[in-house]
Amino acid sequence: MHKCFGSLYLQIRDIVYNILMNLKEAICLFLSDLKRKGYSSKTVKAYEFDLGKLSDFLSGQSNMPDTAIPVSSINTNDLRRWADLCLDNNNTPRTLSRKMATCKSFFRFLVIESIVEINPADRVSLPKTPKKPPSALSQDEIRQLINAPVPEERDYLRNKAILLLMYSAGLRVSEIVSMKMEQLLLERQAVRVRGKGAKDRILPLADSSRKAIIDYFLEREKKLPNSIDPKAPAFITSKGEPLTVRMIQYMVYKYGKTAAIPLHVHPHLIRHSIATHLIEEGCSVEAVRQTLGHEDLATTSIYLKASSKFLKDEHQKYNPSDKLSE
Repeated sequence: MHKCFGSLYLQIRDIVYNILMNLKEAICLFLSDLKRKGYSSKTVKAYEFDLGKLSDFLSGQSNMPDTAIPVSSINTNDLRRWADLCLDNNNTPRTLSRKMATCKSFFRFLVIESIVEINPADRVSLPKTPKKPPSALSQDEIRQLINAPVPEERDYLRNKAILLLMYSAGLRVSEIVSMKMEQLLLERQAVRVRGKGAKDRILPLADSSRKAIIDYFLEREKKLPNSIDPKAPAFITSKGEPLTVRMIQYMVYKYGKTAAIPLHVHPHLIRHSIATHLIEEGCSVEAVRQTLGHEDLATTSIYLKASSKFLKDEHQKYNPSDKLSE
């Protein structure tokens, strides 16, 4: 009986403590949890900065320090007023979305810990953040990038083949790394790609890519004959080991520097570039969607915005201004 009473007392004490927990204590508890879970110091500081701004706002509204504000008293209207103030202070919709995402994570943690009952940030509606068209290299820049590897390099043929295949088929770096030799259907001039969700798509293999891959395989067979197997990785190191994502990322970055391209060149930028170039050349959005392996056509449609040539061509076709002024 005494043990039961002691256990009940501890439960009641914890409930009362949680209800009375102030904002500063709650923020400290949340940040400690992030550190415990292994979040980077940069991420933790970003959360701390956003919650500090919220704390300053609530303190100013209530004329109380954060140590006197019960975290359970914060409601949706408080957060809406803070959001309005952020916009009045020229915060962009993107910045406001980040701040509110921080609030959602913070209060979600407090709900899980039974410190608050509901997440007040869930019901705060935000202005839509316009999607920026993805950056893309020009066709001349892609040409410079593909020509950056030189024959004197140890892995010249392999690197050339990867760059050409990555661009022509619009492949993700993960799809290159996981690709097996049997997926390169050279006789059919096609490549079978295992994309997200373990979904396969078969794409045409450009002549330049096919030739570069054959040249690489012939050299590889001479140097590492045991590495030629249908189940073997399509691309390997000079020692016969599988390539990693980081290796390809560095390779692409290095050749971007060699080609004197002003942007930070990474594999996904190459994928964005072929999508934009296909649209510029008149390829349908649906065909680009299938090439990239997107589930939703809306995801692919953003490349229309990245194509200035597409917009110009569409205006020339359909804008009646010149006819009306005759």
